[in-house]
Amino acid sequence: MLPADNLFARALEILKPEATLLQIQTELAALCNRIISADQKIIRDRETLRGIVKKACGYLSIGMERLLSKKENLEPARAAAMLLRHSLEDLFRVGFGAAQELKWRAEKWQKASWFSSRGLSLAFWGEQGLGVLGGLLIRRPLFFDNYQTGTLYREFISLEEVEKTGDVLEGIMALDSLFSRLNIDVTSFAGRPFFNYKNCLLTLWGAHHLYQNGGGDIEQAQVAPLTMQDFRRFFSRLWEGKKGSRRIRMAMRADFLAWLCARSGFSEDEIRRQVGLILEDLFSEIESEYRDVSLKNLDPHYIHLFLIRKP
Repeated sequence: MLPADNLFARALEILKPEATLLQIQTELAALCNRIISADQKIIRDRETLRGIVKKACGYLSIGMERLLSKKENLEPARAAAMLLRHSLEDLFRVGFGAAQELKWRAEKWQKASWFSSRGLSLAFWGEQGLGVLGGLLIRRPLFFDNYQTGTLYREFISLEEVEKTGDVLEGIMALDSLFSRLNIDVTSFAGRPFFNYKNCLLTLWGAHHLYQNGGGDIEQAQVAPLTMQDFRRFFSRLWEGKKGSRRIRMAMRADFLAWLCARSGFSEDEIRRQVGLILEDLFSEIESEYRDVSLKNLDPHYIHLFLIRKP
């Protein structure tokens, strides 16, 4: 039942003395029994038991990775030596603690967050953000797998997954801090599943750009959909290059960053450091979605990255 691609399992292959392996086997059985009790599982078949063993091995590996710290130290021989120095219960506690710390951090942030104070749902953070937060804000934290291995949520099995989840949480917290500085009214969109940080930011920017350059009625403080006429005007200013290989104009990228700085009070360096990669991904998504779409073929029913007033 031991997963082969697991630091704990690879370490066991090196341990030769039968007495040592027997001791570890006994400890692993005791650990699995504690997990069964804590998770209130009823073992009726081998597959359920396999899930318990996989959970134990995953957090044992994470604990070993945390203690070894450096990637060059992640050799089976070093891991095997660690099994001789530490009990499996202690290693599991270190590993599970890594995921538990993320859960506690997410819960503490959520209570004081801007998005919670505005009555917005977790869906505001997009599919990945919703998935990651959904896995952390439950009784026992889970990794958002998004069906990459056939399931939506599962146990963490590596330190890399813990760190990846932590990076997403960091990004959401940084975005939330940014939104708290924008001084915008989102009350009319609270609870709507299609409303998210992407179309909120981009719609506000589009309205600002039109207002600054003639064509918008007011500088928006309340989030409101653009008319299709206004969006076409904005869309025509967005691109450079020929259809099929178009890119967002550098001047428009600069305009977006300048607006964000003026609105939030953050410097360009602060925004780049905190949410720069997220914003780059957002612009890449705009290009991927719309670079091949002509002005005349724009259909409000298929535009999701901007809020458009439906006819």
